Amino acid sequence: MWLPVAQRELIVASRKPRTFWLRLVAPAVGLLFFFFASSPNDPPAEQGKTIFASIAISLFLYSALAGLFFTAESITVERRDATLPLLQVTGMRELDLVLGKLLGNSLLGIFGFLAAAPLLALPLLLGGITAFDVFRVFIALLGTLFLSLSIAVAASSGAPSSTQAITPRVFRGAALILSY
Repeated sequence: MWLPVAQRELIVASRKPRTFWLRLVAPAVGLLFFFFASSPNDPPAEQGKTIFASIAISLFLYSALAGLFFTAESITVERRDATLPLLQVTGMRELDLVLGKLLGNSLLGIFGFLAAAPLLALPLLLGGITAFDVFRVFIALLGTLFLSLSIAVAASSGAPSSTQAITPRVFRGAALILSY
């Protein structure tokens, strides 16, 4: 079986009520940015650029902070509940555990991003941007999301407790945001 922890974590995460609500709330919040981003007096091309920029910035902030919220305690929970030694006794490799926790705990963040990502294409109807701009920003935001989730899992695996794992993630997340 390939990544048994991932399979278990994905099944558990897909059945959480938060998963369903986030897929509803993320596009709704994005639509608020869509309606309140520009003034109606601007020409349509300018409105398209302004709306696209505001949606891209909000999705960037979501992507950069997703690791802090969704994979914050992925491995420290196992350590705190004393189930980490039990998983190691089963002969499971460390890579299986880390990838399983990464996939399972980041599912909610990925679903939220994918639910709100089509909002990037709505300003195409107003003009001012091209489909290549939408594609380029989508790929950059997807990379930011996976980087943020990976940094949080790395910080979680190296910290002995969840409170000690949050501090490095906040600083790494801030460095990630400032580096762009």
